[in-house]
Amino acid sequence: MPDKTTGFIVSRDSDVIENMTDALSPSIEIVGKNGDSVAAYNAIIAKRPEAVFIDLRHDWETALGLCRRLRRALPGVPVFLIAKEKDPDLILEGFRVGAADYVVFPGSEGDLLGSVKRSLGRGNGKVAEGDVCAVFSPKGGQGVTTLAVNLADHIRKISSEKVILADLNLYIGNVTNYLDTPCTYTPFDLVSDIDRIDDNLLFSSLNQHDRGFFVLGISGEVYDANQLSGEDVSRMIRELKAHADYVLLDLPHEFSPRTLAALESADSVLLVVQQDVQSIKTAQRAIGVFQGLGFSSDKAKIVVNRFTGRDDISIDDLNRVLKRPVYAIVSNDHRALSMAHEKGQTLDSIAGSSGLNKEIAALGGRIAGIGSDSREPGVLKSLFGLRAQK
Repeated sequence: MPDKTTGFIVSRDSDVIENMTDALSPSIEIVGKNGDSVAAYNAIIAKRPEAVFIDLRHDWETALGLCRRLRRALPGVPVFLIAKEKDPDLILEGFRVGAADYVVFPGSEGDLLGSVKRSLGRGNGKVAEGDVCAVFSPKGGQGVTTLAVNLADHIRKISSEKVILADLNLYIGNVTNYLDTPCTYTPFDLVSDIDRIDDNLLFSSLNQHDRGFFVLGISGEVYDANQLSGEDVSRMIRELKAHADYVLLDLPHEFSPRTLAALESADSVLLVVQQDVQSIKTAQRAIGVFQGLGFSSDKAKIVVNRFTGRDDISIDDLNRVLKRPVYAIVSNDHRALSMAHEKGQTLDSIAGSSGLNKEIAALGGRIAGIGSDSREPGVLKSLFGLRAQK
C-alpha cells in the first residue's frame, strides 16, 4: 500500500481540525496543526508537508496572506482554503494568491478529499508572484512617503522576506533623503535593463538598507519623467513582483499615465487621507478615478493619517462621505517622525516604543497577511476594529 500524502492544518478551531483530520484520513496523514499563522508558517517550512489546509473562518485576511507566503516559499505544495460557505470574492482572492482550491467544509461527502486528489494529480507548481502595495494620495503633504518607508521597514522585519521600496516620484523623489541612503539604482536604470534583469542583477544593483529592505530610488539629479511611459512602469512593476515578495510603491500626487499604470499594476492601494475638507475632497475624486479604472471595492483601502481624535470630522463621517469603510488609522506623532527624518532612519529604529510605530507595524502586518497574530492585540483592535468583517 503506498504511503499517505502528508498534510498540515492551520486552524484555531479544534473541532475543525478533528473533523478535517477524520475526513482526510483515508489518503492524508496530518503531520502538524497550528492556529497561529506565524508559528504555522515556520512549522510548515520545517516539516515540508505535501499539502496545506488553511481555515478561513476566523481571519480570512491573515489566512490569504499565509497562503501567498507559502506559495512563494514552497511553490510545489498545494494550499487549500477551507470555508464554511461559498464567498465569490474570497474565492477569487484565494485563487489570486495561488490557492489550489477553495473548499466548503463540512460539505458534500468527498468534496475535500476529492479536491485534494485532483490537485495533487495535476500538480500545482506555479510560483506565486510578490504582492504590490501602492501608497498614494492625490494631495501632497499627507505623509505618503513616510508611510511607504516605514511600512517597507516593518514588512521586512516581520516577514524576513525580500521587500523592495520603489520611489516612483520620478522628477524629484524623497525616499533616499528620508533614509539618508545613497541611490545606486533608479527606475530609469531598471527600465534600461528590463530585458536582461534577473535576481542577481536586480539585487546586486539595488541598494540594500541596513534594515534589510531594498530601495529603488531617485538620485539628486532632476530627471525628465517623460522618458518613461505608462507601459514602462507596468513592465517595471511586473519585474519587481517577479523577484520580490513585497513591493511598496511611493507614488506622486498626480494622475499621469505613469501613476495610473502603477495604480493598475498594484494589488492594493492605500489611499492616504487626513481629517480636513480638502484632503477628503481629493480622496473622493481619487475614488471616482479608481471606480473608472474598474478597481474592486477591496483594492483601494482608506488610511487616515495623523489622526488625533479631536478633529471635527470623525471616522464615521469619513465612512459615510467616502462611501467605504476606513481600513486603518495612524496617529500623529510629529516629534518622533521629526527625529527619524533628521537622522535619516526609520521610525522603528528611533522610536520603536511609540504608539505611532506600533500602529504602522500593525498596518504592515495586515498588508503582509500576518498582522492578526501580532503581539500588539490592543493596537490591532484600535486600528482595525473599524472595518466591517466579511
